[in-house]
Amino acid sequence: MMLIVTHYTPNRGTTDFLVDYLKAKKQPFYLLKHPFSFIKDSKSLLYFFDGEKEKLVNSYFVPKFPLIEMIANFLVTFFVSLKLANKTKYLIGFSSFNTVPLLLGKKDRKVIFWGVDYSKKRFGSNFLLNWLYFVLETISSSQANLVISANSRQEKERAENHHLTKGNSMIIPNGIKKTDIVNHIGQKPAFIYIGSITPQHGITNFVSQNYLLKNEKLPPLHIFGGGEKVAELNKLLEDNPSLNSKVYNHGTNTFEFIKNFIAQENCYFIGLAPYDDSVNDHVYFGDSLKIKEYLSLGLPYISTKAVCIPENLKKFGLIIDTGALPDNFLAQMEKVKINELSEVLQSYLWDNLFRNFYKKVKEL
Repeated sequence: MMLIVTHYTPNRGTTDFLVDYLKAKKQPFYLLKHPFSFIKDSKSLLYFFDGEKEKLVNSYFVPKFPLIEMIANFLVTFFVSLKLANKTKYLIGFSSFNTVPLLLGKKDRKVIFWGVDYSKKRFGSNFLLNWLYFVLETISSSQANLVISANSRQEKERAENHHLTKGNSMIIPNGIKKTDIVNHIGQKPAFIYIGSITPQHGITNFVSQNYLLKNEKLPPLHIFGGGEKVAELNKLLEDNPSLNSKVYNHGTNTFEFIKNFIAQENCYFIGLAPYDDSVNDHVYFGDSLKIKEYLSLGLPYISTKAVCIPENLKKFGLIIDTGALPDNFLAQMEKVKINELSEVLQSYLWDNLFRNFYKKVKEL
């Protein structure tokens, strides 16, 4: 049985899709979820899925003070792991921070470090926290039984600087649940943004760079998501009433809701992925789930060149230098062909990715 440890936000990520896969296969597991510091929740939650139903086993109060919160999360993971020592065989830590306490309480179990992202300067100019992050990455990469990276850039970095060995390494990119191409009912262009509202995802800067300067020339923009920059985005919209008829922040919604929204609106949607690498190199080492989700709906995308885009997906979108749109972007979008999508996207289906993962785990 597995114990999965992760941090969570309102947006769905890799952990959620893995949990969905295990539930569909009726595989029992434990799931320990810590709230990120910017989430209002102050409790870590331990769930158990018995093969049929999921139930909350326990909750652990976590003080909302950054350093104390980190220590509390670390200790909760360690003690939960020890408590479940006789019930779990595989321990999966999403991020090195969640993996190291699993390694400390490993005993004779197998530990899997799922490094969904990476950055050389995760905490900006904070030398101490960056040093701690480096140490945790090194311990996790060198000591875990299996290390999962989202792309070759991450794998290479962990091998060169964190003692990852090739035999313990596996690449699992961000995937999609299914191809569910929406039938567009309109020809009017419109932008849509789905996902986290953070500095590196760039949507707040995109609005500032484009809509404050050339509002009348741009299609409407619909934003779905949440994150640490939500308040900043909302204030930007409040301070600029002229944006009210152009930029719509719908908050966090389910993917099914968003899909129905796209189908019902009289628009031809273009997915935005305005990644910004000026904050740190998190984007450079990242693997865009956002672009694949847009393509899974049959939407062409616009992305900055900051993020690593797989070669077989580049022809389905427009890649620009920065978040500032070129004046002729609509004319360039007309050259994007999406009729070859279905076959290309098969290799990115979560079921196929997790099937390979599950086979690898059984071999440990």
